[in-house]
Amino acid sequence: MPRFTSWKVLPLCAGLLLPGCQSSPSAPAPSMADEQASAAHRIAALLARDARANAVAYRLMTQNLELCPHARPIAGWVPHAASLYDGDQRAAVMATGDLQSDLPGIIAVAPGSPADQAGLRAGDLILAIDGRELRPGAVRSAASYAGFGGHVATLEDRLDGGGPVMLTVRHHAEPRQLR
Repeated sequence: MPRFTSWKVLPLCAGLLLPGCQSSPSAPAPSMADEQASAAHRIAALLARDARANAVAYRLMTQNLELCPHARPIAGWVPHAASLYDGDQRAAVMATGDLQSDLPGIIAVAPGSPADQAGLRAGDLILAIDGRELRPGAVRSAASYAGFGGHVATLEDRLDGGGPVMLTVRHHAEPRQLR
């Protein structure tokens, strides 16, 4: 009886499955408006799942804090930035809120979390930390974590330092100060 190794079976399985994944030659190509609507729908679904996951994760982390040998502050928010997306997804995510380049925007805030108590809301864009302005990086066509990662690291370092943190945020063109 012949023995199959995974490297031999994988191309066989892929070859059997791929023909079923192809679109019909007579199917019309989706229009630009259809693709943008589809991207907007996917982004809305993604943001809703992220908000739900954040609420559950916050409850789990705070309920099990005594199990962690090295605890750190849990803000209860999920950041993202326009720079993390590309193509139609970037346009769709920018339409959902006040995003700018790689500046951290807020997807979700867990109910009862420190972020919630400070007044942070989904759709906020963080402009400054303790009066120090966050500078947006260059706009890239491809998705990039570079500038966003630095901004989030700055915020996490400040939160890890303890004490109140002053955030300047913008929500639908309205700037606010949060502590």
